[in-house]
Amino acid sequence: MRCRQPGCTGTIVDGYCDVCGMPGNAATMPVGRGTPGRRPSATPSGPCRQPGCPGSIVDGYCDTCGMPPTSAVEPSVSAVTKASVQLGSTALGSARATSFGSRPTRRPPSTARLRMGRIGQGLTVVPPAPAVDPAKAVMANPELPEDKRICPNCGAHVGRSREDAAGRSDGFCPQCGAAYSFSPKLAHGDLVANQYEVVGPL
Repeated sequence: MRCRQPGCTGTIVDGYCDVCGMPGNAATMPVGRGTPGRRPSATPSGPCRQPGCPGSIVDGYCDTCGMPPTSAVEPSVSAVTKASVQLGSTALGSARATSFGSRPTRRPPSTARLRMGRIGQGLTVVPPAPAVDPAKAVMANPELPEDKRICPNCGAHVGRSREDAAGRSDGFCPQCGAAYSFSPKLAHGDLVANQYEVVGPL
């Protein structure tokens, strides 16, 4: 018995086609029509129900955490029935490759896919980092400690205090003679590139 699927050249063996894998009586079922049921509900909207998420549902996904609404994980009976009927009328195996095209698959918006890669992925609440005043990170005394003053040429210790003299921030290396300078070259209020104002060293 030959398979009755359109475009299939297989034969029914043990109740199924040996090419496309469809049952022998599948051709009697109308293609693309499922059992009558409730009309599909509109796309969910409103605030996200994930714990601690302040986002809103847009196009079926949260615009902050990227998760679908909680009601989306509970498919209705009519949706399951319709999916079963569509599976029975869909070409499988090599017949799928010779079909006239495939139905597009709905994917989350690009922004939602990006947000789904965030820390926690909506399964946990990550507390926000506390705000820090950048001005508090500015050094009150812009002076490099003496134990970090090293000649950029030979690596010798420079600018260190001695018994009779304090360490110098600028000078010449006593070992190789290379010049060194640990004094800030920019001061508070200087303008860099006509747009960046210097506040101080960090």
